[in-house]
Amino acid sequence: MTEFFNLVVGGLVTGALYSILAAGLALTYQTSGVFNFGQGGVAFATAYLFFQLNTGQHIPVVPAALISIVVFAPLLGYGLHWALFRGLRDAPVAAKMVAALGLLIALPALCLWIVALLNDKAHMKLPSIELVYSIPGLGPNPRITWTPVSGLVIDSNQVAMLAAAALSATVLWYVVRHTRLGLEMRACVSRPALASLRGIDPDRSSAVSWILTCTLAGLAGVLLAPLFTLSPAQYNVLLFVAIPAVVLGRLRSIPVAVVGGLLLGVAQNLVAGYVDLAKSVVGFTTAVPFIILFATDLTPANHGAIFTVVGVVVLAVVALCGLFFRDPPQGWWPTEVDPRLWAIDKRINRSLCSNAPAARQYAPGQAVRTTAFVVMYLIMVFAAAAFLLAVAYIPTIAVSNGFGPVVAASAVGLLAVVSGGGRAVACRVSDRFGRRQTLSAALLLAGCADLGLVYSASIHQAVPFVAFAALSGLAGGAFYPLLASLVADYFGERNAVRNFGVVYSSKVFGGLIGIGLPAFVVSSPALMHVFIAAGLIGLCAAVTTRLLHQPGHLISRLPR
Repeated sequence: MTEFFNLVVGGLVTGALYSILAAGLALTYQTSGVFNFGQGGVAFATAYLFFQLNTGQHIPVVPAALISIVVFAPLLGYGLHWALFRGLRDAPVAAKMVAALGLLIALPALCLWIVALLNDKAHMKLPSIELVYSIPGLGPNPRITWTPVSGLVIDSNQVAMLAAAALSATVLWYVVRHTRLGLEMRACVSRPALASLRGIDPDRSSAVSWILTCTLAGLAGVLLAPLFTLSPAQYNVLLFVAIPAVVLGRLRSIPVAVVGGLLLGVAQNLVAGYVDLAKSVVGFTTAVPFIILFATDLTPANHGAIFTVVGVVVLAVVALCGLFFRDPPQGWWPTEVDPRLWAIDKRINRSLCSNAPAARQYAPGQAVRTTAFVVMYLIMVFAAAAFLLAVAYIPTIAVSNGFGPVVAASAVGLLAVVSGGGRAVACRVSDRFGRRQTLSAALLLAGCADLGLVYSASIHQAVPFVAFAALSGLAGGAFYPLLASLVADYFGERNAVRNFGVVYSSKVFGGLIGIGLPAFVVSSPALMHVFIAAGLIGLCAAVTTRLLHQPGHLISRLPR
C-alpha cells in the first residue's frame, strides 16, 4: 500500500500542474475564443526569468516570484493581447490557433536568444540551465520533507503545487461565474453582438482574460521547474498532456478541467508504476491521458473537434522538434570507437556476425537496377498497406462488431504506442539474428495479427482483439527501420538516405492499397475480407524476403 499511496500523491502533484494549465486553457477559450497553446511558451518565459533573477542575480525567492509571476506574466499577457490577438478577434479559428502555436515555439527561443546575446555582447555572465544542478522553486531551498505515514514522503514543492492548483481553481471559478467581469468576458464570446449593444468593451474583456491566463501559466511554470526541468520541450509536453483535461471539461468548465487534470495525473502515475508495458515502451505513460480521453469521451458528435485538436498538437510537436533538430557534422564518428575496427571487427561490432556490409557503394540510379531493390520496393508496398489498413480501420472493425468506443480507442492507442517500441526491439534483434531474418519474422507477425483481428472480432472477444492490435503495431513499427538498415547493408552507407528515400516512396502505393481501396467497402462486411487479404499478403511478403540477396556478392551453394 505504501507504493500505491506514493504513486497517488505523486500523481496528484503532476495532476495539479495539469489542472493549472487546463484551467488557463479553459479560461482563455471560454472568455476569448482562443485555444491558447502559447501557455507553454509563457510558462517557460516566466520560469526562465525567475531562474535568472533568483539564481543569476541572487534576488530572494519572494521578490523574484513577485516580479516574475505578478508583474512580468500579466504584462506579457496584456502585450500579447494588444500586439497580436486583438487584431485576430474576428479571424478564423485556424488563424488564432496558428498564432498561438507560433508563441509556443517563439517565446522559449526568444528567451534563450536574449540571454545568449547578453552574455556575448554585454558580458553579463548570466547562468545557463545546463550548469545548474537544482532549479529553484517557490518552496524553501533545500526543500522540506514530511512523512505523514511510514514510507510516504511529501516535500514542500509538492505541497506548493497542490495548494497553488486549489487556490487557482477556486479564484478562477469565482471570477468567471460569480462576478460581473466574468459575465462580460463570457458574453463577448457567446453573444458578441448583444454584448456590444449593452456597452461591454470586448477589448477590455479579452485583455483581462489574457492577463489572468498568462498569470496562471507563469505560476505553473515556476512551480514546474524544480519538479521536472527547465527546458522548452518539457513545458510543451506537459501542456499537451493537459489538453485531455480541458476536453473532459468540454473546453468550458474550469472545475471539471481541474478535477480531470488531477485524475489524469493519478492515472498516469498508476499506469507507470504497475503496468510493465509502460516501463518498456517509451512514451506510453505520456499517452495515457489521450487513451483515456478517446476511450471515455469520443463520440460521433465531438470526434471532429477532438481530432482537430490532436492534429494541431501533432503539428506543434513536429514543428518544435524540427526547430531544435540539427544534423551532426559531416563525417562525425564517436571518438571512443575506431571506425576501421568497427567496419571489420566482429567483437566490437556484433551486428557483423549476422549482417555483412555492402560489396560497394551504390548510387540511387545504380541501386534501382538491382533485383534486391525491386524486392525491397514490393515488400515495402505490401507491408505499408497492411500496417496502414490496421491503423485506419481497426476502430471501424471494433465498432461494427459491437465492441464499442472503449475497445476501439484502446486497440488503436496500444497499436500506436507499441509501434514505437517495435522499432527499438527490431533493431536489437536484427543485430543478433540478421536483418533479413528479422524482417521475415516481422512480416509473418503482421500477417498473423491481421488474421487474428478478424478471428477475434468474429467471435466477439475484446481482449484478444486488443492484443492482436498491439501485435500489428509491434510488427508494423519494426519493418520501417529494418528496411532502412537493409538498404544501408545492401547498397552502402554513403547514399543510404537517398536510396531509402526511393524505397520509402513505395509507401504512396501502400497508402492507396491499404487506406484508399478499403474506403469503398468501409461500411460493409467486406472490410473483414480486406483484413483477411491483408493477412495473407503479409504472409506472402514474409516468404518474399527469401529473394533478398546482397548485390555484388557471389551466392555460393555448397553441399550440406
